[in-house]
Amino acid sequence: MLLLATLFMLIAVIAMYMELNRWAPDFYKTSTARPNVMVRPAIDHHYA
Repeated sequence: MLLLATLFMLIAVIAMYMELNRWAPDFYKTSTARPNVMVRPAIDHHYA
């Protein structure tokens, strides 16, 4: 069971490394992120 857990952890580390390389050129730039949801200010005192 320890070998199986080690194998799955190795696969997870490799997958995360591949994702990091996919997003690495601009993973810290948030100015291009445009959310699709608009947050409205709370008007009623029950929501604030």
